[in-house]
Amino acid sequence: MSSANSLTGWQQFMLVLFRFCVGWHLFYQGMGKLRAARWSAEPYLKSADGPLAALFQRMTENRAWLSVADQATIWGLMILGVLLMVGLFTRAASLGAIALLLLFYLAHPPFPVRKPGADRDPGSCRESVVRYGKDLRIGHAYKISKT
Repeated sequence: MSSANSLTGWQQFMLVLFRFCVGWHLFYQGMGKLRAARWSAEPYLKSADGPLAALFQRMTENRAWLSVADQATIWGLMILGVLLMVGLFTRAASLGAIALLLLFYLAHPPFPVRKPGADRDPGSCRESVVRYGKDLRIGHAYKISKT
C-alpha cells in the first residue's frame, strides 16, 4: 500500500479520521498549555534524563531559551494539530509532529527501562500514526493537500 489510491473508501475515511484525532490531540495539548496560568516547560526540562538531558537542563538556566522552548511547544502543538486536522501540508505537518515528539522522547525516553508504576506512553502510538499518515500521503485522498 504505497499510495492512498490503493485504499478503499472506508480505509481512507478511517485514516483521515485517525489523522484528525491525532491533530486534535496535539491542538488540545497546546491549547491547554496556552490557557494554563503559569505553564512552563521548565520542570519537564529540568527533570530530563534522556540522551540530551544536559542540553535540556542548560536551557532552563537561561530565561530567554526557556521562553523560546515554552512558546515553541505551545504554538508547535497547536499549529501542527490544526494542519493535521484540516489536512493542509500533511507531509510537512507530519514531519513537524514527529520532530516535536522526538524532542519529547529525547528528554524523557519511554524505553528501555520503565519506572515502576509507569504506564505505556501514548506518544509512541501518536508518532506511529503520524509517520504512517505521512507515508500514505492521506491529504491526496481527498484532494486537500498537494504536499
